[in-house]
Amino acid sequence: ESMCINQSLTYLEQCVVALSRKSSAHVPHRQTKLTNVLKDSLGGNCNTLMFSCIWGESAHLEETISTLRLAQRMMRVQNDAATITVTDPVKMVKKQERVIKELKQELLMHDALSDRSGVVYDEYTPEQREALRKQLDKFLAAEEGDEDEALGEFHSVRQMREICKVFKGMFQEQAEQTRRLVTAASTMEGLGGTMGATDIAGLTGLGTAQGAGDDSKLVGDAEDTGFGLGLAADSARPMTTEAGAMGS
Repeated sequence: ESMCINQSLTYLEQCVVALSRKSSAHVPHRQTKLTNVLKDSLGGNCNTLMFSCIWGESAHLEETISTLRLAQRMMRVQNDAATITVTDPVKMVKKQERVIKELKQELLMHDALSDRSGVVYDEYTPEQREALRKQLDKFLAAEEGDEDEALGEFHSVRQMREICKVFKGMFQEQAEQTRRLVTAASTMEGLGGTMGATDIAGLTGLGTAQGAGDDSKLVGDAEDTGFGLGLAADSARPMTTEAGAMGS
């Protein structure tokens, strides 16, 4: 037991010496259970006190000097104790919501004093997004030199973000229509036919599927949307049961 105690104290002194040296990169805290338990107390986030027990008689002079030397090395170890703050997530969310609300009120007061009306800081409604879409359509249809007047002025960062979102949605719609047109063209090329405006409308579903010329020559009934199958040849007649039996 005395050997284990002396060994633990030896490793403890090694940790203290390593901590007292600023150039030391490794501290052997895992050498024994004692140093591992005292890991936070030695150079960690703790206020550590060391009590040195000594005996003033000459018979124990060697142990007294050794203990005082260990205490002197321990005094060189500097602990940076800091208060650990435990934050409740629910309270933090409520605090942030309150701060956001107060900041919005400050912005509204600033806009009122600066005579800025129509500035929106909350989420845009579907009606407001539709108005932005019409504004972008007007901007895209404007001639060169009239773009600034068609686009209007930007009043807030929220408005700029919403315009970018609406423009992204318009771009994705156009990309989807282009993809469907390319698919329709590939389908018509595979069938070996010529593709017209009516066929494009029928295959893509972007328009009314009606044939050119006499409607009575079309296969099936005309619908609002659907796939155009083209015209059937005069000789393309289905085989009846009687004709099948005579041929066999």
